[in-house]
Amino acid sequence: WMNDGNNNHYLACYLRGTTSNLDAVGAKLTLYTSAGIQVREVRSGESYGIMNSMNQIFGLGNLTAVDSLVIRWPSGAKDVLPGLGIDQYHTIQEGGCVVPSIVLTPNGATVICTGDSVAISAPEGYAYLWSNGADSQTIQATEAGVYTVTVTAAGGCTAISNEVSVTVDPVQIPSIAVTGDTLLCSGGTVVLTSTPATSYLWSNGATTQSIEVNAGGLYAVTTQGLCDVFTSVPQSVDVIVADAPQVTGDTIFEGETALLSAQGDSIVWYATETSNVPIASGNFFVTGALTTDTQFWVEQVVSVDQPNAFAGMTDHQGTTYSGNTFNGQIIFDAYTPFRLKSVKVYTDKAGVRKIDLRDANNGAIQSVAVDIPVGTSVIDLGLDVPVGNGLILTTDEVINQLNLGYASARLRRSDAGVTYPYKIDGVVSITGSNGGEDRYYSFFDWEIDFYGISCTSPRIPVAVQVDSIVGTGEPIAAGKLELWPSPTTGVYHLELTNVPHGSYDLMVINAQGEQVNRQTIQAQGQVLTSQLVKLPAGVYTVQLRGEAGLWVEKVVLVK
Repeated sequence: WMNDGNNNHYLACYLRGTTSNLDAVGAKLTLYTSAGIQVREVRSGESYGIMNSMNQIFGLGNLTAVDSLVIRWPSGAKDVLPGLGIDQYHTIQEGGCVVPSIVLTPNGATVICTGDSVAISAPEGYAYLWSNGADSQTIQATEAGVYTVTVTAAGGCTAISNEVSVTVDPVQIPSIAVTGDTLLCSGGTVVLTSTPATSYLWSNGATTQSIEVNAGGLYAVTTQGLCDVFTSVPQSVDVIVADAPQVTGDTIFEGETALLSAQGDSIVWYATETSNVPIASGNFFVTGALTTDTQFWVEQVVSVDQPNAFAGMTDHQGTTYSGNTFNGQIIFDAYTPFRLKSVKVYTDKAGVRKIDLRDANNGAIQSVAVDIPVGTSVIDLGLDVPVGNGLILTTDEVINQLNLGYASARLRRSDAGVTYPYKIDGVVSITGSNGGEDRYYSFFDWEIDFYGISCTSPRIPVAVQVDSIVGTGEPIAAGKLELWPSPTTGVYHLELTNVPHGSYDLMVINAQGEQVNRQTIQAQGQVLTSQLVKLPAGVYTVQLRGEAGLWVEKVVLVK
């Protein structure tokens, strides 16, 4: 028997007595190791009783040597076999016949390409029967598989060799590791790195193992494997471009306020080009009273958020709950910061649980108390997960004991259909639990909320000119013109105070100085109503002109 993967070793012996069967007295085997003495007894059938196997297996733990094996045969003979090889079968015949450890020796690499072969040799001096049917001391392995040989000594003893695994045409698909964020602002970069290979060819033409990317698109790498070339799964990179906003300045009389506008997602206004402190935000900005031409600065901030994604085992499978004294933990790696928004849980006992996010040393990172009802629930967590390996999601045993009467959280876990890891590439990998790889504890269907990214446009100037309105050269008349509401979605009202009654031209002028609407009205002290419904959003100048003079106001049209 070979090493079981946990560094535990074995010795297996098959006994062959001089008679057809060992008699009812049986043979006794005594194994001597540095860890102590082990005794086994092999007996033949007793009347119609059960026949004991002629095989005896000694567990050696992590020991790697056997001092000796002593066999006392029913005939009275005694064989002492020192230094037997471990992790293998020994066929032992009465009279001391035993085959020493049989170790196969590959003559070269055991990973080969079609048409190639690797020679595998056994020690000389035996008869051979290979697992592929060959009977020579050396074979040429050309096919994938596990090769062993059974050897037979002159005295009839046999032994089975260790295993040699041969791989033909290995599949060596590269993967891409991401350093940074694949959602970039214009001007940002992210590093993509291929798994090691003898050569690299990226989809953008680069031939290095790592590339620094600043443009959006899909990036894949093709590498040379042992027998063929292989191409990775493409990695997506997205670049957010924040364009400068579209702006409209203003022209005012000395001492008036100006109304400035900018179109974009999120507009921020500044007094200077280099200022770090904004003076206003929003699509429209009303200045203070100005006496000279003035320049303000404005930028657009574009914010993007990735859609939420899900990770982990989706639903419970298998039996229901672990013991009430065991507090389960899920262990995972986080490759980028994210928010664990919610998880699905199952319970038959309502109550408050304290959900803990811990680091690899069991240190607290963040916690949240959740009142969980009986049945299946999706519970909100809102835990901010940092980058880290071996992170832990679990519950607080003290709170469990206080609120539920158990150290356990009494949340259902899976013991069937568990296939670690559960992952989102570049984000998270759920790797195991404190109950082993065949247990998935408590927290199903993780909802991953990605942090958004904000990108800022170039900062551009917006000018205020202190001058006569739209170049009419006409002075503003006495009396008062009031306009409301502003901003408006289309309809606005005008009221003239201390203005002579009579006929007036009502003109609407856009930010480019173009007249876009004109009508004649009769003003007799009443409130007048007009519309801008068919015009695009922006800042408009409203002029009322008649024999008594000129009045000017501004209105902001929004959609």
